[in-house]
Amino acid sequence: MQERRNALLVEDNTELADLVASYLEELGYYVKYCSNAKDALVALSLEDVNLLVSDIILGTAMDGFELAKAARTELPELPVLLITGYPSEATRSQETFAVLLKPFAFDDMQKAIAGL
Repeated sequence: MQERRNALLVEDNTELADLVASYLEELGYYVKYCSNAKDALVALSLEDVNLLVSDIILGTAMDGFELAKAARTELPELPVLLITGYPSEATRSQETFAVLLKPFAFDDMQKAIAGL
């Protein structure tokens, strides 16, 4: 029997969140969704999470890059994939985390997660 894999998805655009969640589910993940970093930090402390996927620009006090750094402080081995439509944000974050540029297809996400 395959172990249950849980992904935490953090995205403030609900349409994109639905699409990314469907990709993650197709890859075999159960998806917990949060629309902001504050709720995501709570979820990370309460849930068994095997993968964090977060947009970088969240429109809140904490962006996805800061969320990923905070998550890694508590869970150093947690695989993290950041997504963004802004190449400048990707450049800033790629030094520390895997980044996938929007728009992306299922295959792009599959390859990015496999590389984690």
